[in-house]
Amino acid sequence: MVSEEELNGKDIAAQSQFWSNGCVLSTENELQQRYEALKQFIGYSPENVKYFSYSQMEDRMKTIKGSISELHKKYIPDIFLKRDSLNNDFLDFLHSEYRCFSLIGESGVGKTNFICGLAERFAEGNISLFFNVTNLIRSIIDTIREDFNWIFSSWLEAPEILRRLQSLTQKTKNKVCFFFDAIDEATNKDFNLDLDDFISKLKEFPNIKVCVSSKISEWKRFLMIGGNP
Repeated sequence: MVSEEELNGKDIAAQSQFWSNGCVLSTENELQQRYEALKQFIGYSPENVKYFSYSQMEDRMKTIKGSISELHKKYIPDIFLKRDSLNNDFLDFLHSEYRCFSLIGESGVGKTNFICGLAERFAEGNISLFFNVTNLIRSIIDTIREDFNWIFSSWLEAPEILRRLQSLTQKTKNKVCFFFDAIDEATNKDFNLDLDDFISKLKEFPNIKVCVSSKISEWKRFLMIGGNP
């Protein structure tokens, strides 16, 4: 078997059953080693997840991200002016025990611009996943599962996806953040319940965070559910 013990260079066959077997693994060990390779190198490796996050953001932002020639869209990176005070607040949040960062304000103050810009900057050293809630037609859990399983070959349920993301953050010393823009514009009337349930589940994953934006006039319905805070 593969013991991971260091060989001293003398009489290797006596030290290593793997070597004495002609460098052939037992069936059980071979399957385990192949599984680890698939999980770490072909599947949810830091590099693959990083590449996936950039692709996912680009795809999910395409209806709201424009350019100088597309000024009708909400987020124009070339003319977006970041706000240092909000950036600093967000950095403080990342290193806190809190799970959700909420950006609320009146219509037209730049919430979408800020959350898009923040997601892109955060992705430079971490993992960003972005969702324009206006376009969501499934639950948060189902949407996350579909986005990941569409790209990665193995079909995983959402809890296992979150466990793998948490495991990656422990290895790379960074964080994962799910960005949800315009939660008040969700077509699903029970989205507030869905969001509350998703954030509640993240207590098991301290390196996974959530950032949301909402109109201030609609924010109360996300703070109170059935009359309870």
